Formats: sequence, C-alpha cells, structure tokens
Amino acid sequence: MTRKLFFTIVLAFAIGSFGWMSCEKIDEPIKVVDHKIYPENPDDTLFFKDSVSTTQRQVLLEEFTGHRCVNCPEASLMVHQLAVSLDHRLVIYNVHAGAFAKPLPGTVFDTDFRSTVGNTLNLDFGIWAYPSAMIDRKPFQSSYTILKDNWEQLITAELAQPNLANLKLVGTWFPKLSTLVITTETEFTVEPAAEYRLAVYLVEDSIVAPQLNNKPSIGADTLMNYVHRNVLRDAINGVYGEYLTESAGLATGEIYTKRYNYVVNPDSNIEHCNIIAYLGKYDATYNLIEIVQVAELAVRTE
Repeated sequence: MTRKLFFTIVLAFAIGSFGWMSCEKIDEPIKVVDHKIYPENPDDTLFFKDSVSTTQRQVLLEEFTGHRCVNCPEASLMVHQLAVSLDHRLVIYNVHAGAFAKPLPGTVFDTDFRSTVGNTLNLDFGIWAYPSAMIDRKPFQSSYTILKDNWEQLITAELAQPNLANLKLVGTWFPKLSTLVITTETEFTVEPAAEYRLAVYLVEDSIVAPQLNNKPSIGADTLMNYVHRNVLRDAINGVYGEYLTESAGLATGEIYTKRYNYVVNPDSNIEHCNIIAYLGKYDATYNLIEIVQVAELAVRTE
C-alpha cells in the first residue's frame, strides 16, 4: 500500500537524519510545504528520494576512454561484465579525455563527452594510454595509468582489503527546480590513520552515440548506436572533494555528514544520471588518492 506524506518541517529534517540501512525507498513523492530554502509553493517542492549504504569494501575504477578509441569498447564490455560478476561491488565511471575524446565537427563523432573534472584528472595523474584505468587511485608499477590486462587482478586484490568505512549516500531530486540535494554519511569502522576527503561526482549512463571499434565480435568498425556507460559529467563538490570535518582528527563512533544542493545541467538526461561518492586520503602532490570506499546511487525521478 502506498502513502502520501505531507511534512511541515524544515528541509534539513526531511532529507537528513537517516539511519544506517542497506537500502531505503519511498513509494510516493513527498511534498515539503514549509521551509525557506525552496519556493513555498508545494507544487514546486515535489521531490523523489532514494538511498544506498555500503557496509562492505567496494572498489572504484576510473576508466579513461574516448569515442575514437578503437580498443575501448572491448575494455568497457569486459569491466562491466566483471562488475556484474562481483555483485556490483565494483563502481565504474568513464572519463572521456585525451586525443581520442576530441570531437570531430562535421562527422558522426561531433559529440563532446569531455568534462572539466575529467580533463583535470587526466592531466594531474599523467594518463598516457587509452583505454586505461585508475583503480582506487593506487599506482601500479609506479604509474597511475593501468592497462586493461591488469585490471581484474588489481580489483580482486582491492576487494580483499578490509572495510575501513561505511558510506551512506542519499539523493533527493526536485524536478521543478532541476535540483539534486545530496547527503552523505561516513562512519569509520577502524580508527582513521590519516585525513580523508570525500568527493561527489555526477555521471550519466546510457548515452547512445557512435564509437570506433576494432573487435569484430562486438560489431562494426563504427558502432553507430553504441551505449556509452556512466560518462563523467561534473564534480559536485570540487574535483578532489573536501575534508570530512573542519576540525582536526577523525574517529570511529562518529558519523560525518555532508549535504550539497546541485542544479543539474539541462543537457544531462537526469533519468539516466547516477551519483558517485568516494572517500580517500589527501596527498599534497596527487590530491585525493588511495580510495577506501565508494558508493553509487541512481537518481530517482519518479
């Protein structure tokens, strides 16, 4: 049985203060009718909410690719099949950057999938091959550019590491305001031995556009209806996120909460957008590295 709930409480209470659970779903949209952050007209404050919690170790793979990279479809297919076999404990997003990602006006490859955050990651970590990946932002053989033949073994090794933190991610979509309100809750399971930062990204899945290919088993040389997966769109709280707390030191037994209001670019199809949040150590040279936890949540739009 579905229910419609009408709250006369502030937005912070409506979308904050969540307990730890594996998944939270609301069958009907909620209307917030009394708060100052958004317009007071109830019709403007209709929203849809969903959440996810990660209480076991998950791994982040940042795949560097381009729509004119002929080897990229094979690598992408392989790693997404791997994610399914791992019960989606592997979180993936695609960074379109470098020469193979440049659009070619006047051709079928005129779409520009690049982003400011993706270009920054590509430059800062010295990515030199496509396809390649960073896995939990840890170097392999002194390089952050990891070729696909090494992905599975490194992912398996990372999944075997102990879980250092639980991460809850809540997304609330206000369709009439084109606004996402994102709440994260971080709880360390062991005493933190470093300062950690949290980064929140927006990715867009299932974008259909041409892609070059050299694997006949996948299809033609140009895959006209290729489905581009989890394309990196934007960094919601900066490329390298922010510290969990402004005060010195982190501890177990505390829940560190962050909340962000984000206006979604109308060029993105919100029905196919996902939120990805990840936690890692901060390093003065390489910024946010050694990712210890990641969570992904689809934006609920109905």
